[in-house]
Amino acid sequence: MNYVKTHARVRTLPPLFPIVLYNGDNPWRAPTTLAELVDRSDLPGPYQVAFEYFKIAENELDRETLLTVSNIVSTLFLAEAHYDLSLLKTALLDIFDNESDIQAVTRRPT
Repeated sequence: MNYVKTHARVRTLPPLFPIVLYNGDNPWRAPTTLAELVDRSDLPGPYQVAFEYFKIAENELDRETLLTVSNIVSTLFLAEAHYDLSLLKTALLDIFDNESDIQAVTRRPT
């Protein structure tokens, strides 16, 4: 699939949405701008890559919120950040039983 578009003889890229997914145990304390993470980011001057990324810190999402969302991603976050085997088993079975798009959670044909 060709993601580069030609617009008035200039090739453009699709929109970018940078995401950082953090699954560590400690709180996320790093800045959310790339320039603040680069040593001597002033050296490249105007050519420095500068953007802010969207941070998802799994350990900042509470168990109740993840259970309320009840989808594959929230269950993965639940498994990584709030590991409880019986709770995880219940959450996974609930997704398989209640997911309207069965192909999103299994390879079984609908």
